[in-house]
Amino acid sequence: MSFLAPLFLVGAVAVGLPILFHMIRKTIREKQVFSSLMFLLPTPPKLTRQSRLENLLLLLLRCAVVILLALAFARPLIQKGVDPDPAAGAGRQVALLVDTSASMRREDLWAQALEKARTLAEAAGPGDLVALYTYDRHLHPVVTFERARTTSPAERKNLLREAIAGLKPGWGRADLGPAVIATAELFESATGTSTPTPGAERRIELVSDLAEGSRLDGLQGHEWPRDLKVSLNRVKPKLTTNAGLQLLPERGAEEAADGATLLRFRAMNASDAQREQFHLRVRGGATNTPATLDLYVPPGQSRALSVSLSGTEPAELQLEGDDADFDNRVSWVPPLQEAVRILYVGTDAPTDPNRSAYYLQRAFNPTRHRRFEILPSSSRRASWPRPSPRGFGRWLRGAAPFSMPSRTQSRPPSRGSRR
Repeated sequence: MSFLAPLFLVGAVAVGLPILFHMIRKTIREKQVFSSLMFLLPTPPKLTRQSRLENLLLLLLRCAVVILLALAFARPLIQKGVDPDPAAGAGRQVALLVDTSASMRREDLWAQALEKARTLAEAAGPGDLVALYTYDRHLHPVVTFERARTTSPAERKNLLREAIAGLKPGWGRADLGPAVIATAELFESATGTSTPTPGAERRIELVSDLAEGSRLDGLQGHEWPRDLKVSLNRVKPKLTTNAGLQLLPERGAEEAADGATLLRFRAMNASDAQREQFHLRVRGGATNTPATLDLYVPPGQSRALSVSLSGTEPAELQLEGDDADFDNRVSWVPPLQEAVRILYVGTDAPTDPNRSAYYLQRAFNPTRHRRFEILPSSSRRASWPRPSPRGFGRWLRGAAPFSMPSRTQSRPPSRGSRR
């Protein structure tokens, strides 16, 4: 029970006034009939304080009147809970968002996450609509709102139990921000509108370790839906220290002057780490890099490094000396070399420095990503193959190399002449 005007309850203090007046009231004794008062001296009546309460029923009635007046002015409100109708779907709308990134492989984090997910699923009522999603780099639906709505209320918990039992952590990174935004947008598709159903609570139950490095892109500038709440159910490892490797996405592989590949990566260390000395082991296509490198990464800092690798063999980098090894290994595979065919129409010899074919052979040098193949052909157009719209084919027509006109030429060449 609640009160619309609770300040009027202060008036219940006035219940002490009837008791006070009842205690100090003035009373006169009963009159006694006497024959004559002529021989008596006049004496005023003597007032005495009551030592005991009399007329208790009257006192209780007066106190009750004061209390009832105070309650009436406070306007009491009795709220009665109404069980939601499962068929109408007027219960809660809950989205279980479980982190399945590589950091959940540490110690017993995955067992803790499954236990929290089961507890949240069992706490759902018969009228609640509960969906299950997982995320790493992307959001993965497991039990959608539409599937939960079409399932009978008696079978919804069994559906969630089976779906939670089949979850497994992956090896991807955790993009928390895009996953939360995508989950929030699913509530609009579940109800068909951004306005929630009256009386229905909407909530995202996030189960994650909230590891450092979880991307929160887009959350700051996102317009959050109204009445949508997020509850954090964090799982914590016993050992919080962690170091890891990460390939730099923008300049992940560069070509050195000697044709080798400079693979750039970042070594990171947690702010509460107890270690700062590590070893980097290089396996695979290493050319000028030792098999083992010593790394010094202070707690809470990172180092950008590079190793020289051959451009034809895969390689693997592994960080040693860390307690949690889920993010201590990165692999690199060289890109496939693309073949570009160039059709040269002409009969020029590639060894003649006075013809175009000689310079054409030297203009298209092969690179690590692309190799060029020059195909000579006759000058007849009918023998030219049809270029593919998907390929990188080039058409070049043979001609003599460009030469500067002599000083004796007094007029420019005509439009139809060929250089």
